[in-house]
Amino acid sequence: MGMTMLSVHNVRAENASWLQGMKYAQHIKQTLKLILY
Repeated sequence: MGMTMLSVHNVRAENASWLQGMKYAQHIKQTLKLILY
């Protein structure tokens, strides 16, 4: 669970360079979906 928390924190950093990390953002989106739902 600690790893997922770090991922969520990374999402904020990736948000700054969303266009550059579009592929990564999509992967995070699926992960967040599993965490939220």
